[in-house]
Amino acid sequence: MKSKWIIAFVVVLILVVMAGNAFAFLDFSKLSKRGDPVIAVLRLNVFHRPDCPLLKDVPKALTIKLRDKDEALKFDYKACDKCKP
Repeated sequence: MKSKWIIAFVVVLILVVMAGNAFAFLDFSKLSKRGDPVIAVLRLNVFHRPDCPLLKDVPKALTIKLRDKDEALKFDYKACDKCKP
């Protein structure tokens, strides 16, 4: 009876080790990292860094905050030539 438990334990241990190695190629560190937030100007289709001097003259009602540069590019915004986000 003890040998069946030992065999079952070894099989489960092997399966756990194999499952861990099966996902070793995935790099989960990239999923948690996000870029710096950017500010997009609605009518101009341009996005800036939050500290860009060109944003001081733009009314807040015409801006939106986006998560990062990739999100801005996804929505077809172009990067500011001055602050280069």
